[in-house]
Amino acid sequence: MQAEIVRFTAARAAAERAGSLRDQSDTAFAAGEFEKSESLLHEALALRPDDPDLLYRYGRVAMKLKRAATAEQAFRRSVEQSRRKLLFGAQIGGPPYQATLSLGILACRLSRFDEGLALFEQARLMNPYQAMAHYYRALTFETLGRLEEARKEVAAGLAIDPKDGSLQELDRRLRAGASR
Repeated sequence: MQAEIVRFTAARAAAERAGSLRDQSDTAFAAGEFEKSESLLHEALALRPDDPDLLYRYGRVAMKLKRAATAEQAFRRSVEQSRRKLLFGAQIGGPPYQATLSLGILACRLSRFDEGLALFEQARLMNPYQAMAHYYRALTFETLGRLEEARKEVAAGLAIDPKDGSLQELDRRLRAGASR
């Protein structure tokens, strides 16, 4: 019993320290100090290497530092760890929806558009009440010149959130292109 108490106390202290480091990293990220943010997240991940939230944040920092492979790995691990926690009945502490969207964005930046579209669809299925997956699918379809599919995605996104400024702007742009 004593060993279990010691383990629990150590895990709790590690979680608290990782949380403090995460908060400091968020402050550095907001200030544009991405290297500092990365360093703090490295330290936090040493304490909690499977934390989906920390992995997602690390992926965001890696994207800002233009480290695509590192970002992709972090986002994939974030999604994987979130799913793993769900399988074992734990509450999700990480953002699988955002990590999946970020993977899609990264795939599109690397000209892997089919993969990006599939990831955006996966995010849409994870949370059908969020419009951003539709926005990114529409943006990708627009980039690929598939304007009718882009318009359908915009309409689907606006049906979820008619006040979404990004979707409204894309809708205006697509309508302007159609009238030419």
